[in-house]
Amino acid sequence: MAESRIFKRKLEFVYQSLFIYLIGFGLYLLLKGQVDGGSFTFIYKDPLVILFTVVLVFVIGYLLFSLFEQRQIVITDNSVSFKTRLKEYVFPFSDILYIKIGRPKHIRTPEEGKIIRIKTKNRRRVLIIRVMNYERSEDLRKEIIAIQQRIHPKHKV
Repeated sequence: MAESRIFKRKLEFVYQSLFIYLIGFGLYLLLKGQVDGGSFTFIYKDPLVILFTVVLVFVIGYLLFSLFEQRQIVITDNSVSFKTRLKEYVFPFSDILYIKIGRPKHIRTPEEGKIIRIKTKNRRRVLIIRVMNYERSEDLRKEIIAIQQRIHPKHKV
């Protein structure tokens, strides 16, 4: 049986965003709230309260969707799979036309922010992998380079 390497999608940024928005919302409520007769009230029709609420609902919804979806890349000895909880797209190495490793053109990023573009025979669009969005990103990049060397042995990295 072929050994598979699994790279799961990172969600740290979503957790950090949620934490920052919750702290900001809490601080805003404390600053704008009023104490009347021993009870604390706040103005729920305030535009910033509504904005914070909408943003928090969106971030919590995105986090719950991402946790449900469980995106991951599975690399076996002869294929690359893009897997979620409901779908799986398998691309054998024989269907891969080329693999390009580079950086996004519109963002200046350090070395770890590389983007991998994979063109296959059966897809019109190029598959794009943002390496920094997955756990063990350096291992993922090395695996993709190994696949690239296997497909095109003359290609230099």
